[in-house]
Amino acid sequence: MQSFKIFFITLFLFLYNVPTSKALDISSDSIPSSAQKSLIENTANLYPNNTQISIAIIKNGEVAYYGLERKHGHLEQIANENRVFEIGSITKVFTSHLLANLYKANIIKDLNDPVNPILDFQIKGNQEITYAQLASHTSGMRDNLSTGLFSRKNPFKKYELPTFKKYLSSEVAIDSKAGERYSYSNSGMGLLGYAVTKLGNASYEDMLQNQIFKPLNMTSSTSNRKDVASKLVKGRNKKGKPAPNWDMAAFEGAGAILSTVSDLTKYTLWNFKALQNELQVMKELRFKTSEENGVALGWHIKNLSASSPVYWHNGATGGYKSCMAMDLEQQNAVIILSNVAGSNNAKRRYIDTLCFDLLDTLSQG
Repeated sequence: MQSFKIFFITLFLFLYNVPTSKALDISSDSIPSSAQKSLIENTANLYPNNTQISIAIIKNGEVAYYGLERKHGHLEQIANENRVFEIGSITKVFTSHLLANLYKANIIKDLNDPVNPILDFQIKGNQEITYAQLASHTSGMRDNLSTGLFSRKNPFKKYELPTFKKYLSSEVAIDSKAGERYSYSNSGMGLLGYAVTKLGNASYEDMLQNQIFKPLNMTSSTSNRKDVASKLVKGRNKKGKPAPNWDMAAFEGAGAILSTVSDLTKYTLWNFKALQNELQVMKELRFKTSEENGVALGWHIKNLSASSPVYWHNGATGGYKSCMAMDLEQQNAVIILSNVAGSNNAKRRYIDTLCFDLLDTLSQG
């Protein structure tokens, strides 16, 4: 009954506000401009051969795509907006979206209600943690994965559901009382992913497809890698050699999604309106991490004092790095997916820098 209720509420919301996009002509020197291309190319040149960077630049709701691949020491422009990459922790935005749907369907009465009563295990220390705290990284949990199970090449693979529950019951580090401090936590978001599937009475993949991906025609987005294997860009390590894909197991809510720049563009265009209306609960500030920055449900917020703060998230897995940021007021956004090594790679931060630098150029134009 709950799943049935969520389906019809979600269907109504999407039919009410299905996004459309108008492509910009990038054969002219409008977007990306020469300056923007220079920013992109300078960043791409920092990485080894076989690097791909796929970018969507959205200005005033209009979209331009720009893709590059580094081969034999040179950059080649390619059309890769429909190629699939691991998006890493941008997944957390979608997990929080599923939470918001449960709240709108009145299955969760209050986002400040504790998650503990629905769990079939006890969180370490029996700490009471709310749904909003899990979605805003204020649960007090810090990742403390067992060295016996953890592997840098595929860190979450062995954490199937029974192991995950045991980990949360006896091993996860609790650094603070819930709600007191911001501490980025894959464990907390993994737990939220588990909670929404229990309340939704469906698998994580089914909830994503039925509530978000299919209604928005995000046909290349999934948490099942095998479904997009033919479109997948191979992940690379910091030397440009093939890197293994990550298997998120019970941590799926923290980082299991694969997608394309074109699919994430559809999601962004929809969010320009949805975050001001039916998904407004996702944009509300939940915790200030500094004077100018904070966190909402899933989204991080930059420049809180600005008339139009930026909502953003990034992601990193073993062979991929991603970042997306949007200005809701101006309807500007930048989305970047890449096969830049996301783990153990000091250069990964330049993808985030590029994302924000490109977004700044849009506000200046």
